[in-house]
Amino acid sequence: MRAWILLSLGLLLAPGVAAQSADPFISSGREMSRTDLEAYLANLEQAILDESQGESLREQARARAQLIRRRLEEGDFRVGDRIQVQVAGENWTNQSPGAIAPARLVAPAPGSPSVPTGQGAVGVTFAVQSGPSVKLPNIPAVSLRGVLRSELEAYLSGELARYIRDPQVSAQTLIRVSIFGSVGAPGFYYPGAEQNVGDVIMLAGGPSSDANYEEISIKRGEDQLWGGEELQAVMAEGRTLDQLNFLAGDIIEVPQQSNNNVWLEIGRFALIAGSTLLLGIRVF
Repeated sequence: MRAWILLSLGLLLAPGVAAQSADPFISSGREMSRTDLEAYLANLEQAILDESQGESLREQARARAQLIRRRLEEGDFRVGDRIQVQVAGENWTNQSPGAIAPARLVAPAPGSPSVPTGQGAVGVTFAVQSGPSVKLPNIPAVSLRGVLRSELEAYLSGELARYIRDPQVSAQTLIRVSIFGSVGAPGFYYPGAEQNVGDVIMLAGGPSSDANYEEISIKRGEDQLWGGEELQAVMAEGRTLDQLNFLAGDIIEVPQQSNNNVWLEIGRFALIAGSTLLLGIRVF
């Protein structure tokens, strides 16, 4: 019974396409590690050399491989992103180093300020600045060049350890995404990198009654990154923004419906947006 429900759900989520995308995608988590990206790139490079593939698919693999190489070299962070940072310690956003006993500080590098440590936790959102870099309280700007989202917590922990004893850092990346077209509230949003496209569209009020859900596209400037049946397939898989190689400024475009299948499209969207929850329910 359960298998039939899962099969039916897969067909409803992406009619006309397989539940799995032909894209040689690899990910060990909701944010792709450097190892994941390197393996993904290797698969794409094999696809590029495979002459049995159509030229259109090989060209698509070339474009995607270029995106992955850029991520590996430059990292994921761009001006316009935001980072939510929580550090176990006293209120490191407000405390002055002079008010903290020296015994509670790690000796900083010469000429660098110190940051207090202690009990409790403080969570603050910071904007990514040019560089790219992020300016955390009471310490020099931290470069983010070459850093992947999946590496952020470990990287910031290492940077803060120069000023705080044994910092316990948690961090989340928020990507600046534009959502245009036939949605409830078009505009700019800051979803987490681990959210999927359906979740993000819901942030904008969900698709309007005249939305053409099958023609949703993801663009970077004038270039289309994902669209058509391939986008429908990866949305059915529940891929996250990070797994789809989103960067700050990317656009989700939801066009208007040009036929009368409005309610079918809305129902399909609801199934995709809720697929994670539905797949976790056991049916007897």
